[in-house]
Amino acid sequence: MKKSDQRYILVFVAFFFLLSACASPTTITRSPTVSDPTTAPFALPTGDFVLSWDIYNSMYNSTGGILTLRKQGTTYTETIVYPDGSCGTIELSIISEGEEISLTDRPGNPFGDKMVITGDGYLNYFDGQGFIYGVPPIQNQTGIVTECLQPTNEQGQEINVALTVVSVEPLGGNQVRITLSTNLPDGMNLMVDLKGSGGY
Repeated sequence: MKKSDQRYILVFVAFFFLLSACASPTTITRSPTVSDPTTAPFALPTGDFVLSWDIYNSMYNSTGGILTLRKQGTTYTETIVYPDGSCGTIELSIISEGEEISLTDRPGNPFGDKMVITGDGYLNYFDGQGFIYGVPPIQNQTGIVTECLQPTNEQGQEINVALTVVSVEPLGGNQVRITLSTNLPDGMNLMVDLKGSGGY
């Protein structure tokens, strides 16, 4: 092969690589991925129903627990199962029913405490000053304890509880430590609401 032919081949190869470098990049087409099925929108049930919520909130309810509301006819009951397994069931009073369900465990209380189930299934807590916090419904209740399995007191048996405030210590940052003395057994869990003119 002549030197001039070799030069033409080299020029051609160099020109080919130059064209390849200037060519537009190849577009890779990916097949569409199958997305996870979307969750069906919540619909507030009509008639009798059972709904549960995890009521934990870092600011207003750091104890948390699973709250289950049961409606049977015109009766609403609330069962709360706490993380330590303690629980309790009470009957609720109806404030209003319709597109939203408004209930209270303290009818006529001066602080306006109530819970409202909205059309999206959220359980919202309010007092006389307005909205406190809300939680979404638990969609899948598999493995969640919603029944109160603790033994109940015998019918007609009275329990006289003595409760005394021993001390109140301001901790700063809108927090306070309250020491109580009771005649209840050691380890018993108490739920207490503290309110003043400024709310909770």
